[in-house]
Amino acid sequence: MAGYQNEGAVEAEQLRGRAEELATEARAANQNGDNYLLSTVLFASVLFFAGVTTKVLSARNRLILLGVSIATLAVGVVVVLSLPIEV
Repeated sequence: MAGYQNEGAVEAEQLRGRAEELATEARAANQNGDNYLLSTVLFASVLFFAGVTTKVLSARNRLILLGVSIATLAVGVVVVLSLPIEV
């Protein structure tokens, strides 16, 4: 019939739209979590390079490792400052 409309199909389409919205939000939250994990790894790398610096005998190599540590710290700070903070 031309006037027949299945109520279940209409509701299913509404729910599908809502599910797509929630999936988009979930993907964004997952990416935020991944970015926070990346910052944790970067800061752990800073601690590693700074710690290894004390064991290196050559002053030149110590400065290189310290430079790598400072550069990694800068990248980590930039990543953290770019992340959203929700209370």
